[in-house]
Amino acid sequence: MREETAPSPSSHKTTHPLELPPEILGNIFQLTVADWEGYTIRRLLLNLCLVCRSWYDAALLENRIWGKVVLNTANGDESQSYEKVVTSLTRAPVAFRAVKARFGLRCDCDKPWVHPEGNFVSKCEHQVLVRLAKDGPPLQHLDMECWTSSCLERFCQRTRLASGQSRLESLKLTIRFGWIYEDLDHTPLRHIPPLKRLELELLSAVPYELGDSSPAVLFVSSSIGSSLNSLTITFPAYFECPDYISNFLSWCTNLESLTMTYAGPMDNHVPHRLPTTTLPKLKVLSLWGIRPHFDRTALHYLRTPGLATLTIRVYGYPSPIRDRSPPHTILDLMQSLEVLQPTSFTLHSLTLWGDRGKIIQMGMEELAGILAALPSLRYLSLNSIHFDAEQLLEASRRSRAFAPALEHLDLQGLYREFKLQHLLQFVKDRVGERVVGQGSQLAPALRTLTLSHWEGATSTALSETYTASPLIPELRTTFGLKIVRTVL
Repeated sequence: MREETAPSPSSHKTTHPLELPPEILGNIFQLTVADWEGYTIRRLLLNLCLVCRSWYDAALLENRIWGKVVLNTANGDESQSYEKVVTSLTRAPVAFRAVKARFGLRCDCDKPWVHPEGNFVSKCEHQVLVRLAKDGPPLQHLDMECWTSSCLERFCQRTRLASGQSRLESLKLTIRFGWIYEDLDHTPLRHIPPLKRLELELLSAVPYELGDSSPAVLFVSSSIGSSLNSLTITFPAYFECPDYISNFLSWCTNLESLTMTYAGPMDNHVPHRLPTTTLPKLKVLSLWGIRPHFDRTALHYLRTPGLATLTIRVYGYPSPIRDRSPPHTILDLMQSLEVLQPTSFTLHSLTLWGDRGKIIQMGMEELAGILAALPSLRYLSLNSIHFDAEQLLEASRRSRAFAPALEHLDLQGLYREFKLQHLLQFVKDRVGERVVGQGSQLAPALRTLTLSHWEGATSTALSETYTASPLIPELRTTFGLKIVRTVL
């Protein structure tokens, strides 16, 4: 439910879907036939094409949807011939061509059998994929799941990846075994050409022929690291960042976007000396799966002087009911990154996520400490994070240096005990100061407020407060604040 008025349906002329312009139909098709990763579900696309000629023409016009191809090799499905896949890919511009291949959970790479012509053959060597990477049209993105290092080694040798002639810009690899090395001269991707974007899932990564005293490195060369502008990496949860991650990051000096996900079981890891890494071009940093009692120096080696957008998603936090004094995990982590320094004026956007399916408690000391140290913050989003709005109001009135540049406040998944009236008073203070102090450099500029809460008892309590509050119409009409409320 959204608190935005819309014209009555009777005021519009009803348009039959077949009469929509093909450009609009194509955009609708793009949303309809995509899976959760954005790849085209071919069966749904073909069904739309068979409805009528205008829908067929609209689908052909929206050429982006033809370039997202899935090769489902987990079930040995070879129904998509090389010719059909090429026909589909070539309908899309190179920038929209992507192939996702899944090799399944079993592989014979460790026990290869020999083809009569003398070539090793493995289940994971999907002939259509190999031919695409060797002779097919240029691809923009490739998503592969590999079981062992032998899988990727053999694939690279049979395709253009080994010769450095590939035109790939983006690569995603889901790694199963043996991907941490001592010597880069023996890694599978030592000859891969430079990439712009790289995604690595390393939940099962283990050392491969690694000496006890040698620093661990990933299977990607330093030339690839230096060419990347976007990196997404998922690895097992540690109290400190593994050295094979930090060593790789030390090469990625041109990164503009970095996402690190701490997933899987908590484990102990004794890293070697971590080099201090400065990423001068990094603008966007996302940290997912941060756990309570996360080592406050876990990311002390990482320096991001130009960081503008930071997202942190915590995991395993205590709920409001069980613990009223939770650990300052988020505050400690931000201090570790040195983004709360008095001279830091680059961070403009901060998003904090709670644990999936659970609202977490954030103490006002922690939240106030963060907001008071971010003079340039314009956008703040708290998703499934409960805090005391009354204490927030008091803290903001004690200090004018309390997020003075805040323009957009987004609160998602509010708890039933949330003190909405105090939050609205906090908002009124900010927009009121903006009106009174127009032209002043200290004048806040709060423009939008977004609220969402779940249905049920939470919805009833907050809805009653929202409806009865005289501040809502005053904020909208007098101060021009845009307020959007959503029931999830």
